Amino acid sequence: MKTQVFIVSAGPGASDLISLKGHRLIEQADLIFASERFISKEMLAHIKEGCRIKDHFESDYDEKIKMIEDTIQ
Repeated sequence: MKTQVFIVSAGPGASDLISLKGHRLIEQADLIFASERFISKEMLAHIKEGCRIKDHFESDYDEKIKMIEDTIQ
């Protein structure tokens, strides 16, 4: 199975501002890169059981890309 990476913007954090496709991707995700302190309770309600959240907020762009690459390999 091919690994896929999707980027879903949460904007200012309101779950009703995420697109329908974004919600579907979040519901199906096995791993989410995000800052847990900025994820609303409404957004957490859509995450499937067993989905992991990797906090990457403090990382710079290159560190974020490396973290994603290391995870999917």
